Amino acid sequence: MSQKSGELSAPPDTFGLEEKAARRAAFSYAWAEGTSASEAVPRIEAWLALLALRVPAASCASVFRRGAGSGDPERVASWNLAAGESVAQMSASAAQGLGTTIPFARSVGRPFHVVARPDGRPDWVVVVECGANQPRELQQAMEELLWGGGWLVAAISESELVADQRTARRAGGAVQVLERAAVARDVVAVADALAVGLAEVLPDTLVTVAVLRRNVLSLAGRAGPETEADAADDARREQLIRHILNGPGVASLASLDPATAVDEDAAAVFADALHSEGAPAAGALLCERRTGTFTADELTLIRTVASIAAPLIELSPVTRQVPVTRERRILVGLFGPVRLKWKVALVGLLALVLASLGATGDYRATVEAVVEATPARRLPPPFEGRVGEVYVRVGDVVKRGQLLARMDDGELQQERLRLQAEREKVQQAVRAIGAEGGAETATARQREIEGRLVILEERLGRTQITSPVDGVVTGGSGPTSARRHVDGTEELFAVAPLDGLRLGLRVDPADLDLVREGMAGQANLGVDGSAVPFVVKRITAGEGGRELRIEAQPLGSGAGLVPGATAPGHLDVGTQKRIWIWWRQLQARD
Repeated sequence: MSQKSGELSAPPDTFGLEEKAARRAAFSYAWAEGTSASEAVPRIEAWLALLALRVPAASCASVFRRGAGSGDPERVASWNLAAGESVAQMSASAAQGLGTTIPFARSVGRPFHVVARPDGRPDWVVVVECGANQPRELQQAMEELLWGGGWLVAAISESELVADQRTARRAGGAVQVLERAAVARDVVAVADALAVGLAEVLPDTLVTVAVLRRNVLSLAGRAGPETEADAADDARREQLIRHILNGPGVASLASLDPATAVDEDAAAVFADALHSEGAPAAGALLCERRTGTFTADELTLIRTVASIAAPLIELSPVTRQVPVTRERRILVGLFGPVRLKWKVALVGLLALVLASLGATGDYRATVEAVVEATPARRLPPPFEGRVGEVYVRVGDVVKRGQLLARMDDGELQQERLRLQAEREKVQQAVRAIGAEGGAETATARQREIEGRLVILEERLGRTQITSPVDGVVTGGSGPTSARRHVDGTEELFAVAPLDGLRLGLRVDPADLDLVREGMAGQANLGVDGSAVPFVVKRITAGEGGRELRIEAQPLGSGAGLVPGATAPGHLDVGTQKRIWIWWRQLQARD
């Protein structure tokens, strides 16, 4: 054929070269995308794209993993996968591939599925659907699939290594925070240590640690970058912490307002309650990012610290601050620019005295703990009569002072009216014959009626039957005795206290004045002689104002405690003068 002047004909392989260049560019792009991805799924998807470029007959491909539980295959990543029948057929081929170690080709109509498992990964399988069904093309697809299996294994191993490193970084951050808090002696020091530790590992974050003790919430610890406006926001922080303690337990927010809840990937304020399993919350962690939002790793670190730090807050004692003694005030007053040499000499002399008089330490009072079972309280009727109304049933939880039942006072009211009327008649008779004499009999009758009225009024004042303790109604005839006549010895209700076991503490009389409710201690009452922590709950006073009866509540489940068992222990009294501690120990030896 003739060509026009100035026109050049294209070489016969021009389109082949352009197609090869396009395929090479797509191959390079998929290679760069796969090697730069930090997550497992993008790496595997890039590998599937590379595999498809090397297998021209491939129409779609998927990587499956053996699922947990039932073992059904779970699709991890796909390339060019269409919905519908193709998805089900791919899953069926993957299930068959997980059951054998030999690569195979499976016919699913006109197309074929080439199935193989990568070496060293028995729980993974690759399925490639080939549109053509020629043996040569299927063999090429199988060879390419086996050739690329090594890169798939490397992509899976790399993602697992990244996940392990991320977990190690989170654990290391939590250990760094908790190491500082574990050596603190009281709850305020623990809160300060938690706040400082979290502020060090969370950049540009203000950390507040709240402590909840005896229904009193306090912002005990704070660390991080503060501004002048932060003090005015403490009321909002306390409101937010009370919100999560009374409700969700955790909150991801855009600000301190509880109404600004957002997804965790956009959280600038994150709050998490401090609570152990089966125990009420002991406080909360509140973290405020000054600029930007928290990452997923940082939120996981905060949750980890909150779950582990709860026992430290719960078991740490609330120690009293050391009072400023006269010796300390004198020591402070000695420093100054006037007569410095004399003051330095005097300070050196006083240092020797204060070394023994002003030094303080933690004092532990020796106690003997006895495990006691709390018996159920038996409640008889206040007097013989008819039960009017019953307000509880067996199994109901009741509070101390709650009304359980009420005696029917109808007959007593009628009897009172009758006696009042009879008393009026006797009084009239006494006035009528008083002037004539001989009123001794009527006066005696009047005294008898007055006495009966006093007894009747006393019964009317005891018609209500209330619970003496917080507990559970476990028995008695009261729940079924409505409108029934009962005698004075019948058991109407049995109320078992909520705390099934308690500890009776025997303390040296010299230490009784130091014991207070809420103090913590330990006793070697475990099955293997391990220490069981407890908290003093109630102190009852005996004659002369001496505190003779001390009851404590064991912490934890109380498993292994046997009623009647006794063991030595100690009570953390608090900070005392060392010279007093030495003198007290000397007295104990005598």
